Amino acid sequence: MDTITLKKHTTLPKPQPTENLQLIESEFDWLLDSPTLLLDSAHPALLDASLTDNGTTIDRKNLQSQVHLFYDMLRQRKSTRLGIRYETMWQYITRLNPSRTYLGSNIQVRGISKTLGEFDLLYFCHKRQQYVHQELAVKFYLGRPGSKGDWNDWLGPDHSDQLDKKLKRMFDQQIRLSSTEEGGKILCNLLGKTKPEPWLSEILLQGYLFYPWKKSCEPPLDSNPEHLKGDWLPLKQLTAYSRAIGADSFSIPVRYQWLALQDIDPEGEGINLSHLQQTLTELLEKIQRPVLAVAHTDSSNRLFFVAPDNWL
Repeated sequence: MDTITLKKHTTLPKPQPTENLQLIESEFDWLLDSPTLLLDSAHPALLDASLTDNGTTIDRKNLQSQVHLFYDMLRQRKSTRLGIRYETMWQYITRLNPSRTYLGSNIQVRGISKTLGEFDLLYFCHKRQQYVHQELAVKFYLGRPGSKGDWNDWLGPDHSDQLDKKLKRMFDQQIRLSSTEEGGKILCNLLGKTKPEPWLSEILLQGYLFYPWKKSCEPPLDSNPEHLKGDWLPLKQLTAYSRAIGADSFSIPVRYQWLALQDIDPEGEGINLSHLQQTLTELLEKIQRPVLAVAHTDSSNRLFFVAPDNWL
C-alpha cells in the first residue's frame, strides 16, 4: 500500500501540519453540507438534513480555530475507525453550536447481563427547548444488481454490514435507549434530576450509495433523492469503465480521507490506469472485498468501488 499513499501522512492526522487542517476543513464542510441517505418516511426519527435547528448558522471559522479540541476528543476515543471519527466530529460541532448545549456522548447503557447500547450524542436544543438523544452513522453501501429497492440488497464492503440490519438495530434498539429503565436512570443522573425528562430521539445517517455500473438497481426504499452516489464494478470491467468516464488519473484514498472525498486532488500524485490495475489486482486478491477509488476527470472527482470478480 505504500506505493499508493496519496498524502504525506498515513497515520491518524495531528493538528500541526497545514495539510491536515485543510483535510479537517473539507471534512467539516462535507458533514455540514451533505444530504442524508434516507428520508423520515422510513422512520420518524430519521433526520432529512444534518442540522434541524432552523436558521442556525455554524461558524466554520470557529470550528477551524478550535480544532485542537477536536483532536483531543479524537485521541480520547483511541480508535482510527472512520465511524468513530465521524461521531467525534459531530460531537465537536455540537459543542461549538451556540443553539445547543452538549450534555454527553458515547455513554454505555448496561443491563443485568449485557450492554443494551450506547448514547452516541446527548444535547439540549435551545430553539426547540428539547433534550435530544442523537444516533450518528456514516455508511458506504453497494447495491446488488437487479435490486428493486429492498434494504437487504445494500451491502457494505464487508458483507456483514448491511443496510437492513443497520436500520433494524437503530430503529429497534439504539433510539429506544432513552425509554428503557436503565437508560432513563443514566439520563436522570446526567441532568441531576429524580424524575425523567422527555427526550427526543434522532438518527443522522449520511454517506454514499454505490450503484452497479451498467446494471439495473433501484435506490433503496425511502432514500433521499439527493443522496450522494457513486459506481461499483468488478475488477474485470475497470479498463472499460475508465474509458467510458474519460479518466486517466486515479487515487486510492486512505480510510481517514473518506469524509473529504470531494476535495481529493492528485497534485501530481495520482496514478495511471496501469498502476491502478496492478495495485487493485494484488490488493483484492489479498483482502477479498471492494476497494474505494477516485477517478480524476476534467470536471470532477468520480467515486467508485472496485470489487473482486466473484464478490457477488
